[in-house]
Amino acid sequence: MSDPNTNRPGYKETKVGWIPEEWEAKQLGKTITLKRGYDLPHSDRTAGKIPVVSSAGCIAHHNIAKCSPPGIVTGRYGSIGEVHFINEEYWPLNTTLYGQDFHGNHPMFLYHLLSAFNFKQFSDKTGVPGVNRNDLHRELVRRPPLSEQKKIAEILSTCDEAIEKTSQLIEAKQRQKKALMQQLLTGKKRLPGFEGEWIDTKLGEICERVTRKNIKNCQNNLTISGPLGLINQEEYFKKRIASKDVSGYFLLYKGEFAYNKSYCKGYPLGAIKMLHRYNEGVVSTLYICFRLKPKSANPDFIRHFFESSEFNHELYAIAQEGARNHGLLNVAPNDFFNTRLTLPSQKEQQAISQIMENAQSEVSTLQQKLASLRQQKKALMQKLLTGQVRVKH
Repeated sequence: MSDPNTNRPGYKETKVGWIPEEWEAKQLGKTITLKRGYDLPHSDRTAGKIPVVSSAGCIAHHNIAKCSPPGIVTGRYGSIGEVHFINEEYWPLNTTLYGQDFHGNHPMFLYHLLSAFNFKQFSDKTGVPGVNRNDLHRELVRRPPLSEQKKIAEILSTCDEAIEKTSQLIEAKQRQKKALMQQLLTGKKRLPGFEGEWIDTKLGEICERVTRKNIKNCQNNLTISGPLGLINQEEYFKKRIASKDVSGYFLLYKGEFAYNKSYCKGYPLGAIKMLHRYNEGVVSTLYICFRLKPKSANPDFIRHFFESSEFNHELYAIAQEGARNHGLLNVAPNDFFNTRLTLPSQKEQQAISQIMENAQSEVSTLQQKLASLRQQKKALMQKLLTGQVRVKH
């Protein structure tokens, strides 16, 4: 890709590309000194208020502090690439690199500079990911004057504030949705105009198992993700996981369900998802697949019910984790379809489903906004940190 600053008036050519005349190409180690973190002392690990910072951010709080603010922490070993700005006393773990000596540069500018840095280019791809700080220190970076650093930091920090506020709104909306699910999907709270007892029934009375084999050779190989549901494996993992021959897999059609009997984040007893993203797809025969019997229940109500935690007590009663199954639960199909749930009338199911759909729509709108804000910040960082776009200072 060509350098957009090439031969622009007021720019000069350097080893890091074309940069504004006032900027410098400096080694990272002369811009910020990175040091290796520390083991927590065995003598004092009392819980307290001092954050212990790993490559993933704050993981615990203790009564001991090693460093004073401000500080910048990133992963040295294992998980690399995340960068954290710490504005309080903290303890950087030995799996991190941390910086406090900024060589006269603006700390928040350096945080954004490192956030855009490709740490993984220095990682050992043959083993556990790790970076060598001496290699990092030798890497050349673009360094604007301090006054411009401050302005760039202000602009990008404003982007971060918008991202953080949107993230907090999403969390609040998700909590509200969860509370609605717990109330409406169990009958603890009834909608106006609806009365009468809910009916206790077996899952097998409203559903039937799907064991249709993939004789049509569908190549849309699916996996179950907690947040995303049934999604194409290559889209999710960025590589093919399924075997080349998927003729023995189960073929699912849109509106049918699959139960992944293994733990995933947020789903300790496995996730049950309805196929809605594609018209059809195939899944491993380790999944329990099923569809609703005609006119037995509202599909969206059942989908939201499975998203709640209300079905977990039924799964817990029939699930046994095999020692050799790496978290795969030994849930037999017969036991699964003998589980029970309590349903309102289909009219009430539809009304509850609409409320849940509205709540999810609010969450989805905010998630799209968050993705857009992150993309905007990424594009802005590319332009500001290379000098392609200048700021008044």
